[in-house]
Amino acid sequence: MSNSQPEALTVSAVARRIGVAPATLRTWDRRYGLGPSDHNAGTHRIYSREDLLRLTYMRQMVMSGTSLQVAANMALAATLVELEQFCGQRTGVLRSNKSGSDIEMQRDESLVRELLHYADIMDETKFVMLIDREIETRGLETVWSNVMVPLLNEVGIMWEKSGSGIEIEHFVSESLSISLRKQVKAIENPINSRPVLIACVDGEVHSLPTVALVAVLSQRGIRAVSLGAQTPQQTLHDAIEKAAPPVIFLWAQMEQPANRLKNIIEALPNMRIKPRLILGGPGWGLFSMEGGFSNLRRSNSMDEAVALIGETFVG
Repeated sequence: MSNSQPEALTVSAVARRIGVAPATLRTWDRRYGLGPSDHNAGTHRIYSREDLLRLTYMRQMVMSGTSLQVAANMALAATLVELEQFCGQRTGVLRSNKSGSDIEMQRDESLVRELLHYADIMDETKFVMLIDREIETRGLETVWSNVMVPLLNEVGIMWEKSGSGIEIEHFVSESLSISLRKQVKAIENPINSRPVLIACVDGEVHSLPTVALVAVLSQRGIRAVSLGAQTPQQTLHDAIEKAAPPVIFLWAQMEQPANRLKNIIEALPNMRIKPRLILGGPGWGLFSMEGGFSNLRRSNSMDEAVALIGETFVG
């Protein structure tokens, strides 16, 4: 039997659910207006289910590479139905996020600050050595979600505030690419006979998440090929016809007009055996997957992308 009482959560409870520090939630409330919808000064912050959905949405968008301001604007503008659809919460029960303790989160924040220091002084050797050590100790997927993505977000925030520091972004992206490419494993007997095809949409220059995805998949025995950044539509079309991939993953980080995104999908070749098409990245926004697109999925995180790709080969 369902409980008619609305869900009410404290700051600590919400922080644990979505995998951020309580201080981060207070900052999001103060800076972006993403706090409890019914909060009176001097009282404890109590979050409703809708508040939790908005924060979950923002967290997912930030993890996908969206700047904090843009993610907050999108979270505040989304309707409850859109939030539920985005978060996949038709049952009213939110998925738990794989998050560590407060001590682990503080350690990650300290690690990000250390990496930013090495980036500021352009010390690639120490930067890469630190990332490599963390990957060896904690695993690639954990380091990607808990360290690399927050680091990239911090670099983006620095640029938004000052309008400078583009050289830091280039340094960080290139240094992370060095570590990520070292994680790609040679697969003697992959579980898929035809490769997963990964590409950035035409005009998308941010390809680091696709580099990470190829590496993670290789460690799971899944062969994947990437076409890199700014893949022209015709190039993508030809590659699909040539490789006949069972799965196509399309990354869009920069926000795109909905009609352009629809055109990208409609222009894909009509294959006899329909591949699974996965849309990743904040650039897809709340792009509607209605309209007859079969076997189309939306991924909001590395974990989800890997799961959607992996289940294609189960059974």
